[in-house]
Amino acid sequence: MKNKGITILLLVIIISAIFISVLVAAEIMIRQAHILQSFNFSEKARLAALAGEDAAAFAVYESYCQVDTTNCNVEGTLPDGSQYSTLVTINTKEPDTGQENFGQEITFSNPWEIKLKANKSFTFYMDLNSQNIIYPQSLIIGETTSTGQLSFYQSSKNPVSWQLVSSTTTFPVTLNLAVSSSYYYALTITNGDTDNIYSLTPSNDNPVHPLPVGVNIVSTGTFKDYEETISSNLFKWSGRPEK
Repeated sequence: MKNKGITILLLVIIISAIFISVLVAAEIMIRQAHILQSFNFSEKARLAALAGEDAAAFAVYESYCQVDTTNCNVEGTLPDGSQYSTLVTINTKEPDTGQENFGQEITFSNPWEIKLKANKSFTFYMDLNSQNIIYPQSLIIGETTSTGQLSFYQSSKNPVSWQLVSSTTTFPVTLNLAVSSSYYYALTITNGDTDNIYSLTPSNDNPVHPLPVGVNIVSTGTFKDYEETISSNLFKWSGRPEK
């Protein structure tokens, strides 16, 4: 009788242990499933934010939306049900193009400096569309050594068709941007055989018009209760400035 009681007790202990093990395993599986689901939902929200960034960039660079209005702020829904919304603003801060100080607005008192190695080139597009005037009346291009060449281009706004306006090796040179309401502009600096630092100085207008170098895009993606936000700076220049 005593042995039978011990056997029953051991059986109860074994069954309890098995039951607890099953419960623990089930809890682990449930938690893992929640983690995987959370990651999946968060990833869908992030991908939606990326899609919004691409949509806003397309609106600015391909559709020429007016960057000083809300026309560039896009919204959309993806096939999986995730959604995105964007906020586009004009970027007038001096980017890092090899100079010591950057990040301030590009104005008459704070020119944009661009450091180029020998035989490198730099292209800058002033073709952000806008409802109001956003570009300065003129832009002065200077250099530290006489080795470079500047080519200046102009295009009608509709359709866009670039034409060479002037080309010079004499610096400083002043580029007329006074009719930016009707035309887009672009410039290409082709450096010579020595390293050089070029400066882009906006005119001292009243009111002041800092030089736009691109746009800032803040894109928010959502899926169910999950939200992801990404920020990016899309610049209107290309080339090989030395950082």
